[in-house]
Amino acid sequence: MANFYTFTQASAELQYRLGNRTDLGSGTQNRIALWLDTAQIQIASCVIACETLDVVSFPITTVEGQTEYGLYSILPPATDIIGIRVMRNNTEGVKMIRFPWTEYRSLNQQAQGPPLRWARLGYTLAFDPQPDDNGPYTIYMDYRRNPQRGVSELPNRFQDAWITAAEWIGWKALLKPERAAAAYGLLPVHLQQMLAQPLDMDQWEAMFDTDLGVYPLGFEYPYLTGP
Repeated sequence: MANFYTFTQASAELQYRLGNRTDLGSGTQNRIALWLDTAQIQIASCVIACETLDVVSFPITTVEGQTEYGLYSILPPATDIIGIRVMRNNTEGVKMIRFPWTEYRSLNQQAQGPPLRWARLGYTLAFDPQPDDNGPYTIYMDYRRNPQRGVSELPNRFQDAWITAAEWIGWKALLKPERAAAAYGLLPVHLQQMLAQPLDMDQWEAMFDTDLGVYPLGFEYPYLTGP
C-alpha cells in the first residue's frame, strides 16, 4: 500500500507548517530533508509496531570455531540495525537466549556445540556455545532497521506524527522554543514520552526480551506473576 505522503510531499507539507519559509536550503544543505530524516529515525527507534521496517529471518551462517560475527562483515551486511527483537538457531529449531556481553567476556573458555545464546556489543555478535563441526548452523535474526534517508518509510498511521515531529525538530533548530513546544504537544502522548527518553540499542532490545527483560510498568509475563 502506497504511503499517504511521499518524501517530496512530506517536505512540502513541513515547509508549509514552518511558515512556508524559502531559506531552508536545498541539495546537501536541505534542512527540511534533514529534519524529516531525523524525525523518521527517532520514531522508528521507539518501541512501536513498525512493520515496514522490521526485518524477519535475516540469516547468519556460522563458521566452525568462530564465536564472534561482525554485522558489517557478514553477507549480506546488517549495518542499518536499530535493535534485535529475537534470535533463533533454525538448524536446531530453538529460540536463542540473550545474555550479557560482560558475561561473554568473562568466559575463560567456551564449550563447543550448537549456539544457544547470543550477546551483542555495538555491531559485533557473539554466540555460545562456540559453533562446532556439526554445523554450519543457520541463525535467524529478526530486527528493526533504520529507515532510508530521503525515503518515506513509516507506516501510514505514523505519517502525520512524522511530519509533526519534524516540525518540532525544525522549530527547535530555528530557535523558536514556543512553536517547538506547540508542535511537540500535538504528537500522540505515547510518542511524546518515547521521544523524550530515547532508548539505546541495549534498552530497545530489552523491551522485547523475555530472558534479560526490562519490562514496562504494568507489563506482565505469566511466569513472573503465576497462574
